[in-house]
Amino acid sequence: MSEEEARSGSEEVTGSGSEEGSGSEESPRPKGLGLKISVPKNYTHVASEDVKASVESGGNEFVVFDVRADDFVGGHIPGSIRVPFNEVDSNVDELVKKYKDQRVVFVCTYGKLRSPTAALAYLNRLLKEDPSAPTSRVCCLSGGFQDYLSKFHADAKLVADYDKDKWTLPEFVHVSDAEPYSARK
Repeated sequence: MSEEEARSGSEEVTGSGSEEGSGSEESPRPKGLGLKISVPKNYTHVASEDVKASVESGGNEFVVFDVRADDFVGGHIPGSIRVPFNEVDSNVDELVKKYKDQRVVFVCTYGKLRSPTAALAYLNRLLKEDPSAPTSRVCCLSGGFQDYLSKFHADAKLVADYDKDKWTLPEFVHVSDAEPYSARK
């Protein structure tokens, strides 16, 4: 990766050679069509235990953005900032300006779609503003709030406004997702 690519927040990936895709012993990469694409740098993941430790120490290690919508009702990480997913794009400039020097964690219910998408929007805006910004400052909570809640629901200092009636147990599936979830079984 070149220094310019590191600053731009992307890595250039190239391929060249025949269509057969046979690589050589010197190069483990398959031969391709000479295509050049830019792959964006990615956010990192942080474990529920790391967020727990931050909450216990006063919440100074991370700024937590909770991007859940209706599934926010029933509990959240104390001190988190609620930015519903459908409002992320309209608020990303303001969020980056305010929190660009801090480590941020995006949280959705399962950590599969909304928080990664929001993290990438934030990261892209951050790198546009400051190409040298460390991408390690932008994180997603591994396993989402479901993982965090399943581990720490019994501690009111770690889960604010917990309402057990909003979660099906023992899986900790939010009631707004209970019907689609049960259809998968």
